[in-house]
Amino acid sequence: MKLGTYVEMVNFVDDTKAAGEYYQKLGLKPVADNVYTDGRYHLRIEKGDGVTPTVRYYGGDLDALKSSGLDIKDGKLSSPEGVTIEVRADAPPLALPHDDVTVAPDTTRLGKFGELSVFVNDLEVEGAFWEKCGYAVLGQKYTDPMPWGIWNDGMFLIGIHQYGMTEPFSITHFDPNMKDK
Repeated sequence: MKLGTYVEMVNFVDDTKAAGEYYQKLGLKPVADNVYTDGRYHLRIEKGDGVTPTVRYYGGDLDALKSSGLDIKDGKLSSPEGVTIEVRADAPPLALPHDDVTVAPDTTRLGKFGELSVFVNDLEVEGAFWEKCGYAVLGQKYTDPMPWGIWNDGMFLIGIHQYGMTEPFSITHFDPNMKDK
């Protein structure tokens, strides 16, 4: 069961104007007030002290999601490693920039959006959580150089890496010519 019909990443900042200018320098394009896209994902910047990043879904059936066993409280749940997910029943505020995130075009100079990377202690535990949220492994899980995989719900990509990183999350882009290297 999908978490909703629209998804965006949310970063909470002190200065939305400065953050918007920064993301535009990276090549993201404005699509609405404080919402930017690279053609594969929407990034909303909000003033405040929320958890960054937050993955926010709209168009979710909260009752059905709770009935499926997801521990949603006040429209929020967290993955085992602490990724905050908001699920709202509201209609999506925008259309997604694609029909399938895995084949959407790239529009930034950063390269191809790869994933929201999550660094975890146990790949299987985190992966099982995302599968319960409607994601599926894209391709396969890997063991070299460390256990990792990419999970996809058609709208968004989560890369799960069992790796000793101190930064718990990152937005990852890949060189568009990576296959040639």
